[in-house]
Order: sequence, then structure tokens, then C-alpha cells
Amino acid sequence: MADPTAFYPPGYLAAVGVPLITGAMLTPPLYGIGVAQVAYYYRSFQNDPIAVKLVVGILFLLDTAHIICHLQSSYEWFIIELLGPIMPILFCVGLFLTYTIIFVVQCSYAARVYILSNKNKFVAPLVIVLACGQISMFVP
Repeated sequence: MADPTAFYPPGYLAAVGVPLITGAMLTPPLYGIGVAQVAYYYRSFQNDPIAVKLVVGILFLLDTAHIICHLQSSYEWFIIELLGPIMPILFCVGLFLTYTIIFVVQCSYAARVYILSNKNKFVAPLVIVLACGQISMFVP
């Protein structure tokens, strides 16, 4: 039987596989910390505006979807495809979710900067423009 790693160039498995395995091992504990933080937030800050609670909830749902995509695509790519040349579609969906989460967080940050800078009309729009520029560069 042929060696399945013989089809890959030298260093391919280390360059692609190791970061994904590391991410797959670190993701669940960090997600658990995030769940604890969301639960703590909703219990401790009940008087926050609805918009802030909504952003936290949306980010939590996006993060949950991202974790599911990451773990499922890692399983498909490592176990089923054996690091084949075609990435699973959920890998690309996970990347899109990552960029979406970053964009929402940066927009929330811009809103806080706007409030804390005494409604400075130059700093917050700059953050928004940079966030839009970053998400526009997403290419799966």
C-alpha cells in the first residue's frame, strides 16, 4: 500500500497540519472561557442597553457557528480527506465568520471611541473605514 503522505511536498503536513491541530486543541477551552464570560456578562450587567446585549449575543452566536465550522472542517480535512488539496467548504465559512466577528467587534469599538472621545467626528469614522477596508479584503 502506498504511503498517503508521499503525494505531498516536503514540509506540507507540518506547515498545514500542525497549526490546524493546534487550533483544534485550543479552540474548545477558549470557547468555554467565552461562554463563561457571556454568562457572567448577562448576569452582572442587566442594566446595560439592549443594543449592547444584542451585540454580545450576536457575537456569541457567530463564535459558536465559527467553532462548529472549525471543528467540523478540521475533522473532514484531517480524518476524511487526509489533508487533501481541496479545503472543506466549512473551512471557508469559518474564515468568513472570523472576519465578520472581527468587523462587528471593530464597529463596537468605534462606537465606544465615539462616546469616549466626546463625539469626535474624525476618530470613530476612521476606525469604521479601516474596519470596512479590512473586511473588504476577505478572499477565501
